[in-house]
Amino acid sequence: TQRYIFQKAINTLLEGENREKALRERVSDPTHRQFDKDTYEIFLNTFINTLHSVHQKYKYDWPPELQAAWDDLKNQALHIINDTLPK
Repeated sequence: TQRYIFQKAINTLLEGENREKALRERVSDPTHRQFDKDTYEIFLNTFINTLHSVHQKYKYDWPPELQAAWDDLKNQALHIINDTLPK
């Protein structure tokens, strides 16, 4: 189940032109309405930290530019999530 959730997160976050639409649909889905912005932020931080750990495990580089790119993607996602969540 965890692998499925991470795969969905990857697909949603990296959808390219459809990323915002896909993320809004996921956040608006009845199964995700119970989560607040802080929960999404924890999930995204865990997701990015897991990717970082996998890179380290297999001796791949994780340069500051890669971390900055993931942080930027996370911040964009949180902006969309905050905008999509009911007020």
